[in-house]
Amino acid sequence: VFRFSGSIIVKLLKISLMLLLLLGFPLVQGICASGNIEARSNKPSTIWIDPIDINNNSSIEELLLMTGYQSEILSGNLRLIRKTHFATGLVVKYGQYLSGLRVIGGGVTIRCDVNELPVSVYSTLSNLNIEKPSHFSFNAERAIETASESINFNFLRSEIAVDRVILPHNNELKHCWRVKIPSKQPTHDWEIFVDGE
Repeated sequence: VFRFSGSIIVKLLKISLMLLLLLGFPLVQGICASGNIEARSNKPSTIWIDPIDINNNSSIEELLLMTGYQSEILSGNLRLIRKTHFATGLVVKYGQYLSGLRVIGGGVTIRCDVNELPVSVYSTLSNLNIEKPSHFSFNAERAIETASESINFNFLRSEIAVDRVILPHNNELKHCWRVKIPSKQPTHDWEIFVDGE
C-alpha cells in the first residue's frame, strides 16, 4: 500500500502538467477555437456592431434606421421572426428573404436591455447574389420522397413539413426544398435540404 501526502500529490500534478505543456499537448481543446463562420459551416458572413457604437438612448426603430436595416424591412428582405423576452432583456430576430424565399441562416438579431433599448446587433445577412431566377425542377412530393429515402426511420410523430428556401452553399445561393421530418423511431426532428434545381 502506497500513501502520499497532499503536498506530494500536488507537486506530482504540477510536474505532470508542465511536462504536458512542454510536449505540446493541449490541456483543453476547442475553448479557444476561432475561424470564419462562412468557412466553417457555409453560413453567411457574420458582422458584430460593437455595443459602444450604439447610443444608449436609441430605440430599436432608430437602430434599424441607423444601420440601414429599415429599408430591408420595407422591401420585404427582412421579416420579423420572433421577439423573445428574458429576465435580462429582449431579443428581436429578423429573417432574411430573397424573392420571397427564406435564406437559411440569414438574418439580424438585436439584443436589448431590460428597458428594451438595443445593446448589440448580430448580422448574418448573406451578401451573395442569385444570378438566376427561382426555379424548382420538381414538386414538394418528390422532395419529401427524396428526403425520406436519405434517412432511416419507421414512424412519424406528426406530419412532414416542406417549403421552398434558399440555402447558402459553397459561396452560392441554392434553391432548395426544406423537408422537416419528425420521426418517432428514432425520435428525432430531421431538417433535410433537397436541391430543387
